[in-house]
Amino acid sequence: MADLTAEAVRISEPGLKRVPAPFPADHPHGDLLRRKGLTTWIDLHDAALAFGDSGPANCVQSMWRLRPIIDLLAALG
Repeated sequence: MADLTAEAVRISEPGLKRVPAPFPADHPHGDLLRRKGLTTWIDLHDAALAFGDSGPANCVQSMWRLRPIIDLLAALG
């Protein structure tokens, strides 16, 4: 997730202050356990990138950038 935020992908903040029981506070996935949901988004600062002729392709390319989160969640499931 840190790699994605370095690439200008915004990720919602955790909803909980602490890792919920019964998990230990230092759980390796504590950041994910503190979340009630997980929202990610990529800001497109040029409307033509989303709505122009190449808009659909740009949106698909943006979705592929989020693949590491999908892979992580699949591995945890």
